[in-house]
Amino acid sequence: MLMQLLKKFRLIECTVVEPSAEEITSYKKLVEEQKRALNGVTFHWQQESIQEFCKTNIDGLKRFHFVSALHSLYYIENKDLDFYLKTILGWTEGKMLIMQGAVNSIFSGLEKGFPTSNPFRSRNLGSKIEDTLKTLGINFETSVIPAECDLTFCFDSDSRDGKLLLDFFLHVVRCGDNGPSQLLKMIKEYLTTEGISYTRNERLYAPVPTQVIIASTSKKNSV
Repeated sequence: MLMQLLKKFRLIECTVVEPSAEEITSYKKLVEEQKRALNGVTFHWQQESIQEFCKTNIDGLKRFHFVSALHSLYYIENKDLDFYLKTILGWTEGKMLIMQGAVNSIFSGLEKGFPTSNPFRSRNLGSKIEDTLKTLGINFETSVIPAECDLTFCFDSDSRDGKLLLDFFLHVVRCGDNGPSQLLKMIKEYLTTEGISYTRNERLYAPVPTQVIIASTSKKNSV
């Protein structure tokens, strides 16, 4: 994305907000590898969650022309979503790109199937963000990118990809390290149920569509 922006803007100030030190280290390594291609970009690293960054930047001293929030808003409580979106968009003098799971994704299926299990606590799917933007009177455009995920690896205990997929679905790092728990067993069984997944060519797939929302602060009008 930055490389595309550099085609139009010679100098870019990029603030990276990420709570995981491991992810920041990985990102810095990638930046170093692409150092020549990213010439003109100045990076500022903030090891914080979005909620924490909203507190440290409460006075709006840092302002942005473009905000990219890719799968970043899942764990903001529903009751707080309007506050954080309004705060972030208040710093934005242009566009905000939001990408979240769509309502008919496997994540919504898991949440409905296990409503009381902590890994599936309520996530802000694209439809919830849409509703919040409408309430705030923010102009936006939206579309859904269809995609599917091969679940077959999840049932191979020796598969590294399968373990990473389960971590991703559950939002729990190394969820199977202590052996197959009863919850994990139930989840695997649930993944095979009709309406959650489907079989093609003897492999198991599930829908993982992503909702793309582009919010604009240039006009504070409802869609």
